[in-house]
Amino acid sequence: MIDGPLTDFTWAKSGDGGEPGFAGFFPELGEALLLSMDRLVPRWVGRSVKPPHWAIGWFTAVSQEQPELAWRVILALVERSRSDKDLAWIGAGPIETLLQHRGPTVVERMEQQARRDQRFKAAVSGVWRSSIAEEVWTKIQLASVPN
Repeated sequence: MIDGPLTDFTWAKSGDGGEPGFAGFFPELGEALLLSMDRLVPRWVGRSVKPPHWAIGWFTAVSQEQPELAWRVILALVERSRSDKDLAWIGAGPIETLLQHRGPTVVERMEQQARRDQRFKAAVSGVWRSSIAEEVWTKIQLASVPN
């Protein structure tokens, strides 16, 4: 059990008395976060520093293997964001990651969400091209244009 924020340097020990290690070494922590968005969201929003590496790696794996789940996480992050800085990190982090791995399959719903939700549009404006496919990038740029 861990009380308090999880960082790259959080030391954890499994409940079954196993070997201790850094929090990112325990896949069950990522699985536990999925059970409660309220536990997951603080890994990205309301922070003064970049999210921990393990959280970024975890979301990358979710984006590759479970894009529907990644989409739900992104919506929860945007909904619970507290500032423009949060939205920028969500765009340059989770949204960008999902677009890199599953862009053609998620870009239309992102466009639709940006039309309905100004906060989502603001988050999308934080996406950097990176390795996003050209046709996906073009659509995301248009989706982030202010009304």
